[in-house]
Amino acid sequence: MANTAPYEVNVTGTDDETFLFALPFENSDGTAFPFADYEIEYSLKERGGARLLLTQGNGISIDNGSVVFSAARPMGRGTYEHGCRVRRIVNGQLVQVFDGTVTIGEGNF
Repeated sequence: MANTAPYEVNVTGTDDETFLFALPFENSDGTAFPFADYEIEYSLKERGGARLLLTQGNGISIDNGSVVFSAARPMGRGTYEHGCRVRRIVNGQLVQVFDGTVTIGEGNF
């Protein structure tokens, strides 16, 4: 898959755990990201083309400068495409933050 965002993020997990990961967010100059100015969106493309969309308050939370992504359920085994973007509240401008893959393996639990 070609990387189309500034960052590529690849996540691995098992089918026996809740889908959950966190990433620190900061500006390119290392300063704190202005969370109050943006809405964060996350998309995970599931089998059959269905998409799981997380938004702030619905699977996305902010914790001490990190963004926490949680689907609150296990995912089926396989490889998925995912991405995150931010939407500037004042003008609707979209910026892609990352894309990549999610690989879920057998947890044998």
